[in-house]
Formats: sequence, C-alpha cells, structure tokens
Amino acid sequence: MVSELSSGDSDRLGARLNSKNNALWEFQFRVYVEGKGLLGWIDGSSEQPDATATAEDIAKWNQSDAKVRSLILGSVDPTIVLGLRLMTDVRSMWKHLETTYSSHNVARQFEVQAALDHLEQADRDISTYYNDAQELWTEQDLLTAALRSKEASGEVMEERKQQRILHFLMRLHPEYESVRSSLINQDEIVMDGVLAKLLQEETRLRAQSKLAARPGDGDTVFAAIAGSSAIAQQGSSAAPVFAASRPQFQNRVPVSELECHHCHMKGHLQKHCRQRNICVYCKKPGHLVLDCPSLQNRRRSSPRTRPVAAGGSSNQAYAAQLAQSMAVARGSLPRRLKGWSKLLSNARSRQL
Repeated sequence: MVSELSSGDSDRLGARLNSKNNALWEFQFRVYVEGKGLLGWIDGSSEQPDATATAEDIAKWNQSDAKVRSLILGSVDPTIVLGLRLMTDVRSMWKHLETTYSSHNVARQFEVQAALDHLEQADRDISTYYNDAQELWTEQDLLTAALRSKEASGEVMEERKQQRILHFLMRLHPEYESVRSSLINQDEIVMDGVLAKLLQEETRLRAQSKLAARPGDGDTVFAAIAGSSAIAQQGSSAAPVFAASRPQFQNRVPVSELECHHCHMKGHLQKHCRQRNICVYCKKPGHLVLDCPSLQNRRRSSPRTRPVAAGGSSNQAYAAQLAQSMAVARGSLPRRLKGWSKLLSNARSRQL
C-alpha cells in the first residue's frame, strides 16, 4: 500500500545528499520510502506498466514516480539538482546518484577513519563526546560494504564494537581514570554500561567542583577535621588548631572607602580625625601635642643646656602630651586593658 507524501517529507530525512555523505543519505532515504510503500521505485521492483495496462494503473504509477522524484530533488543539495533535471523517472535518477557519488566511498572512508583516529574528549562533556563518536561509527558501518555481508555471523561487528569502546576510553580526560580502570578489568564491556558509568562519574565530578568553588567551606571542614584529630591526640592543648577555620580577610577596604565615626567623612578613621584631635598646648584642632608645631619651634629655639625647673611649663606640656596620647591609644585598646592604661598614665603624671 502506497502512503501519501506531504510537502514536508523531504525535511524529515535529516541529511541532505552532498559529495561526502552518500552512504548516510542512501540509508535514510531507503528507510523513509520503504515506510511510505515506495521502495519498489528505488530498487526497480515496481516496473512501469506496459501498453496493456489500463490508463488508471499507468496514471497511478506515474503519480507515485513523480512523488519519489520530488522527494529526491528536495533532499539533495541544489548543485546536485542541476544534474537531475533531464531525467524523467526515479530509476534513472537513482542510478545517476549511485554511479556518481558511490565512487567517493573510499575517499570518505579515509576521512572518517582519520576523524576517528583523532577523536578525543577535549572540551566536550561525555554525552557530546559519545554522540560525535557514534555519528562517525554509523557512517563507517554504512561505508563498509563488506561488513554488510558478514553481519549475519556478528563476529566482525562484535570485534569492531570492542575496539571502539577501548578507543573511546583511551581518549577520556585523566579524571576518569578510576572508572576507566574498573571497566577495562571486566571480562566483558558493552557501550551502554560504559556510558552509564561515565555519566555517573561526570555528575559526581561536577558536584565536587561546585563544592570546592564555595569560598571558605572547604577550609572550615578540613580545619575542623584536623582539629578534632589533634584534640583526640593531645587533649585540650590542641584547641588552637581550630584557628585555621577562622575567615581570612584577604580583601582589605580601600582607604578612600573608610568612614570616620566622628565627622562622618570618608578617607580616614576616628583615631586620625583632624576635627576630633585638639592639641592641649596650642589649643588648635587638627593635631596632637606630639605633632604640635608651636611646641616644636619653642623647643628648637630654647638652649639645650638650660636646666628645666621641676614643675615647669615644658614638663607640664610633656605630661599633657603623654596623657593625651594614652587617651587616644586607650580608645583602640580592648576593654580589659583600658584600666591598666589609665593607671600607667596616672603613674607617669605623678613621676613628672
């Protein structure tokens, strides 16, 4: 029974005939027209009716022949269509294509074999790598005419499958070495099982890389493991091991982004604020007594050999300078050390 052909049938074939894919195109075309009940127009089993046939039978045969011809013209490259314009039936078209493009099979076999020899995973994932290899394997089987007559025994095909699996495993990335070793140590390996194992390993490696990419998680886990091991061996003295799990501030804040909590301006901190710091000697803002230019000028102008009386202005300025410095430093010390800083400041004031 002949099925009707639609306008989109040529697009469903997938491959379009060119100078390199005659075997693949012929395989797909034969399967498709056989499904439509039109294979007899390709292999010659449906001959053209003779003069004794009825007009209705002749018209039906010519109609089916025209359908197959239109299917051929729609599934080849435009450059090939030019050579088919003068042919009036399917058999003449098919013989022309078979004679013209089957002679390139040897050259195409060479290209396919070279592509298989250089095929490796490279930057492909497992699925893409397998699909590319499977496409070349299928075309190689179609190009090898001698294999078709020996497929009944299955010996040649089974041997070729084993060679392909080994070649496929050889060109994997090094991170799949554990799976590859377990597979080649088996007595019998099939491609479906190999592909399933490799896809599982690929999923595991992808998940592991995502965990390793999370900042800080890996360091914390490993530090915790190391800390627990050290505590088990050394007791409480191994507690500092967990210091490795503390976050490290690798990205420091730029000076331009610092903000003072006193004047709320950027570019400095509170302890360096020029509005907050007032000199106790000259009573001017912007510096401490240690950096007071008036006091420094006075010291330079005074003779160094002149004795300084106890309780003099210089000693008072120095005491004020020391007290102010300790007050500034006390603001950045921990709370438990501020009391000691105050006692030290009072002790120095009494000595002066």
